[in-house]
Amino acid sequence: EDLAVLDIISNGRLDMAILFRDAESPGVAIRPLFSEYLSVFGAPGVGDPEASTCDLSLLSGVPLVLPGPSHGLRFLVERAFTQSNAELNVVADIDSLPVMLSLARNGAVATISSRAVSMVFPRILARRLINPTISRPVCLGHATAIPQTAAALAAAVRAPVVEPSLRSRRRRA
Repeated sequence: EDLAVLDIISNGRLDMAILFRDAESPGVAIRPLFSEYLSVFGAPGVGDPEASTCDLSLLSGVPLVLPGPSHGLRFLVERAFTQSNAELNVVADIDSLPVMLSLARNGAVATISSRAVSMVFPRILARRLINPTISRPVCLGHATAIPQTAAALAAAVRAPVVEPSLRSRRRRA
């Protein structure tokens, strides 16, 4: 998680933001929205490319591009690889999702990100990770010491509608 975003919210320079964490921080309250699963993108030579899932142990030693070490997603991936006794082979730290996906689509490397990314970038091999499954919370964060704007309050009221909407979209896909 980028600590700069939390600082911007707590100082009132940003009304709210989507955060991938389930713990409040000083000056920032969170409202859980849903949990999302992580998938591997690329890696056509690993496991069954026709399958909808990929066992994490099959990614042992596979060249990966991931966000930098301070990113929350990177922490989750490192923890899952450690739990699976799999070798994590990060060949580049890249904090740009489009760049990571472009590299993975070219086939030289793979990346790991939200399963929802496959809805936005449909032309890349995507399989949900299993054994272990990696998930992360998606929450709405807002400042606690600063009154919320009307727009922020309206968004917070609509937030519970997000999860059922995403579930129905996934069923259709």
